[in-house]
Amino acid sequence: MQVIKTERQLLCSRFSPDGTHLVAGGMDAKVHRWTEFEVELENNDESKDKKSDKEEVGNKIEWKPLKSLEGHRAWVGALGFHPTEKRVFTGDSWGQLRCSDYEGENPKLHWAVDKAHDGWLRQLDVNEQHVVTAGRDRAVRLWDHSGKRIADWEGSEE
Repeated sequence: MQVIKTERQLLCSRFSPDGTHLVAGGMDAKVHRWTEFEVELENNDESKDKKSDKEEVGNKIEWKPLKSLEGHRAWVGALGFHPTEKRVFTGDSWGQLRCSDYEGENPKLHWAVDKAHDGWLRQLDVNEQHVVTAGRDRAVRLWDHSGKRIADWEGSEE
């Protein structure tokens, strides 16, 4: 078992659709990233054939930290992955919505909407055409993948 440590609490985490990346949002306003890699396990049992003092016994998956995505100014508590592209959508407690690549050493920020919600962007989900967000402002909003708002549904105060 591998323990993944961060300096501040994490609020959400998800695996990428292909399972090779782990992304988590935290109270430090960062989007933490890890990528999987295989570690070859070997057995040093001396009772085995002397020709090979190491016998392969399998592989183990471990998680290597990558540089965190920065740019949020508040707690990152919502995230979701595009189902086919290597992009992650993230939302924070000040209402900002961002879209970034999640692979590589210096992923590209594609866009950011500073006031996607008035206050905390609490949840988001992504499909092949849209991003949907829900906020503390009792609004549900539909976005396209370029960050353009398409529709709003306002909740009642009851």
